[in-house]
Amino acid sequence: MTSTVQAHRDLIPFDSFISSSGEHGTLMVTDVFILPDKLAEYIAMVTPVVHEMRAMPECLWCEISQNPTDPSHIRIQHGWTKATEWFSNVSTR
Repeated sequence: MTSTVQAHRDLIPFDSFISSSGEHGTLMVTDVFILPDKLAEYIAMVTPVVHEMRAMPECLWCEISQNPTDPSHIRIQHGWTKATEWFSNVSTR
């Protein structure tokens, strides 16, 4: 399995994120539910993508958390200095 920004975009389409843009940037949040037997595979795939995102100068933060009462519930949050529209044109490296 590849661990690239494009692979992550294919797994979780951009349109599934709830975003809020303002003059200072964008906050994006999405909730995903991973089958328990696929959780380790998902974490292995998404970890390098998170590191790539964090390395981008426009990224303020990128965090993935797991609901302590429902381990299959994963929340992805990231903040950016750019507006939502910028993501449609960003290079996938």
